[in-house]
Amino acid sequence: MKRGYVRQAIAIEPGPDNARLLRANVALNGLHDRIIVHECAAGATAGTVQLELSATNYGDHRVKVSDEDGAMAEKEREIVTVISCPLDTLCPEAIGANVMLWIDTQGFEGFVLAGATRILANHPPAVVELWPYGLARSGAFPALLIALKGYSGFYDLADPTEFIPMAKLECHASKYGTDYSAFTDILAL
Repeated sequence: MKRGYVRQAIAIEPGPDNARLLRANVALNGLHDRIIVHECAAGATAGTVQLELSATNYGDHRVKVSDEDGAMAEKEREIVTVISCPLDTLCPEAIGANVMLWIDTQGFEGFVLAGATRILANHPPAVVELWPYGLARSGAFPALLIALKGYSGFYDLADPTEFIPMAKLECHASKYGTDYSAFTDILAL
């Protein structure tokens, strides 16, 4: 935004400390009139969810999806309860054609997009993290496939040389396996 690439933004941050830092960053950069900050989790439905807080990576806070421990010692994380809202309720009704989604929700992407049916009806460009470990742990991969089925295809931003048909997303994701360290971002168009 500061460089003029984006005119307005809606930022969604469920972590209380991260949301405070985000608001401070917005204010320090004089962008308070151009960025709306929502302190909540985006999901398929309204309500509350538990957020697992990473003690070492503030970008790895995530919606708690299981009581089972995982490959990243999820059971040891501090838990806070946060509000959850569908993305369609957080974005203006009159969202225009010049919209882009950027979603990195640590494996919860399918559920975030399940709450964005109105927005997705226009098929805006969407950068979505594809982290098979997180998607498998949360069970959000089927919802991701459903949400993106109206898109023609995607670019894997780790190697954006080939436009891949959306029907091949599941096969493409499998090449990353389920190791917790393997991920990429895709640009759905």
